[in-house]
Amino acid sequence: MVTATKIGLLHKLKQTYGLTTMPAKWIGLDGDASAESAAQQAPAQELTSGGCGRVEAVVTDVSTSSDIAVQLEASYEFTAYNSINAYFVAWSPSAGNNMTARHKLSSTQNVGPEDTMTIKFTDHEVAA
Repeated sequence: MVTATKIGLLHKLKQTYGLTTMPAKWIGLDGDASAESAAQQAPAQELTSGGCGRVEAVVTDVSTSSDIAVQLEASYEFTAYNSINAYFVAWSPSAGNNMTARHKLSSTQNVGPEDTMTIKFTDHEVAA
């Protein structure tokens, strides 16, 4: 399950109505194993070294006639050992209170030099 944060939902509304033009297209990695929470505004333990920095995602419209959706995809190639417990989406390449959604992985992903990982995050909207 992916949990949308409260500030993430507000950011999405601000984009829709022109109050901000900063797209939420950055994917980052989190070492924290705690549960997802809509109250979170920033990752608790953002991983930034060894190939774990935030990556600008490729954004694609993957909508179908019955599903309105956009997909973000980001790939990593690691240069050091890290333990990844979650990933998140943010509207800035810099650390801070800009996390729009977070997903806790079902198990810790231990990575090392030359390992790769691709994250695909799909954001669905429900039509009224």
